[in-house]
Amino acid sequence: MAVYHYVMKDGEMVFGEEYTDYQHYIISGCGRMGGRFLHCETAVFVPGAQRWGRERQHSLVHAGEGEL
Repeated sequence: MAVYHYVMKDGEMVFGEEYTDYQHYIISGCGRMGGRFLHCETAVFVPGAQRWGRERQHSLVHAGEGEL
């Protein structure tokens, strides 16, 4: 088992190592503006998919975010 931590700022990330199942947890955080905490409760779980061929690839795309 291997665990990796990525900080994605923009673009696309593709995971496609052969004979590997993937589980992704994407969690947003919170920030502070004008003495108030603003938070986003985003948690996404994507279970493993196919292990063979092109179908085994998972990709994550950064689609933008709001400004705090």
